[in-house]
Amino acid sequence: MRILFCFKNERGNRSFFASDTLNDSNNYNSFAVSVVTELKSSNRDIDIQMVKCIGRIKDDFLIYLVNIEGDNSFDLKECKRIDENSFEGKLICKKLFAYNKRKEKVKSKAAWRAMDVSVFDICMLALSVFIFVASAVCMYLKFADPAVFILSFGIALIQSCSVIAAKLYKRRAFLLNCKYASQVDGTPKEVIISQLCNNKSKLYKDFKVRNFGVDFFMYSEKANKQFIELADRPFSVSKDKIRLCEDTKKCLAEIISSKIDDDKEIYDGKLLGLGCDLTADPNEIMIKHATYNTYVSMDEMIYKNITLATQPTYFFKGSDLAINPATKALKDFTKSPLTNILGVNMLVFLKNPSGCGEFIINVQSMYNDVNVDRCVPSASGTVDEKDLDESRYKQYISDKYICAQDGARESGKMQAAAIDKDGQKRKPKAYTFCDLLKVGMFRELAEESYIERKNLPELENAKFELLGYSRLLSKGGKPDFFALLTIESKDIDELKQRILLHYGASQNKYAGERLLESNRMIFMDERKFFNEDKQNAVFSAQLAYLRELLSDKFAR
Repeated sequence: MRILFCFKNERGNRSFFASDTLNDSNNYNSFAVSVVTELKSSNRDIDIQMVKCIGRIKDDFLIYLVNIEGDNSFDLKECKRIDENSFEGKLICKKLFAYNKRKEKVKSKAAWRAMDVSVFDICMLALSVFIFVASAVCMYLKFADPAVFILSFGIALIQSCSVIAAKLYKRRAFLLNCKYASQVDGTPKEVIISQLCNNKSKLYKDFKVRNFGVDFFMYSEKANKQFIELADRPFSVSKDKIRLCEDTKKCLAEIISSKIDDDKEIYDGKLLGLGCDLTADPNEIMIKHATYNTYVSMDEMIYKNITLATQPTYFFKGSDLAINPATKALKDFTKSPLTNILGVNMLVFLKNPSGCGEFIINVQSMYNDVNVDRCVPSASGTVDEKDLDESRYKQYISDKYICAQDGARESGKMQAAAIDKDGQKRKPKAYTFCDLLKVGMFRELAEESYIERKNLPELENAKFELLGYSRLLSKGGKPDFFALLTIESKDIDELKQRILLHYGASQNKYAGERLLESNRMIFMDERKFFNEDKQNAVFSAQLAYLRELLSDKFAR
């Protein structure tokens, strides 16, 4: 495998480089990042903006795009400069062209979404087509006068054209806003945080607001204990999906544009949000459907305001989505228009027989959407819609799980599956809110750290422990849930070696084919983990809060 680099500066000038052939023992992504990091440290006139793998050509080449500020007449360690017209240079140009086409496709897809074609519009269009076809058939069979056909056709044509024209106008306005919309500073963060510290709703009066290095969380020790007790309750999923309102559709234009221009990944997945307040002690926990585009257009707007090119007088104040204008307090989940997607964070602890051990920590990549270049938990992300499928519990966690559907079936196969080795039949288990969070965390562990049952048998007997939750203020108060996973081993060094080997092999396998969310995996001794500078920005807010939650448990 050879690594090809395209360095592009703010003036659009490009420089191409190629590495020597790397063997399979190298972590390709780590090598690429280390080369760029070495350039930054050795040349103070260059500022690295972004490093991103934009393509793969079989097992021969990986192509990286690096955005820089400064002159690009430099030498690159362990790489040689190549000409744009060389074989490798042409490969880079081809991948750059495909990459830019993908960026435009994402904008176009978002533009069509902003058109918001409703079921009524589709029905009216179908009716227009039906009238046209019926009129043509009647005229052909001489059942109707040509004048009737012309009249019917005219009505159908006018109706169809008016619907299509209105939608195309919306699409054009969206694309213009993508190009010219500007994001202006909203209410200063300090002012909003001060308001939230001094003003709380009745449900959150016991919560504290605290800065964990790079972000603010609102949390409560009492609420954490209450949450752990109610997490085993069932949940229900609302049939209504959270949709963009007119204001947030306009925000989407600017957000999509800025993220794509900064070469951020746009993941338009189907997610799940929290629809009730856990502090209200609900008998059943309400879950809502949401999408990533809806989330970034609403939950991320608390500190931002938007102006639009197509409406000079338009001004949208993002903080109004999250803060009650009357009380100046953060809105309760039941009254919030936001998606409030379920954030999940799990830290893995490798424990030796003496009780001491090390934490598995990932270092985020430079092109991640959040927590750029920071240490994050072993698994961090969001619960998505597919995690509602109970079969995922067996896939990621344990074959011993028997879901309600399995227990209800009478087939011999399912009946046998519900029998223990000692002949005792296990009762079907209800799929609880805790199970949903657990599945989301284990899936993220497999996707980010490549740790799953098929390559790490010790995971089957690992101890899972819910720790609590908090509300992340920079995302409009979205809920983040936290857990600890303890894996015991008599030989931690051998276990670490297996985990690292599989991690490196998986990164090489997926490089250029899917987003690699982390640059590298590190193991941190528990003493160092708890003694790190509390204001150290190297830790993400989620990892810093996990350290706070675990401080008493690991007090030696």
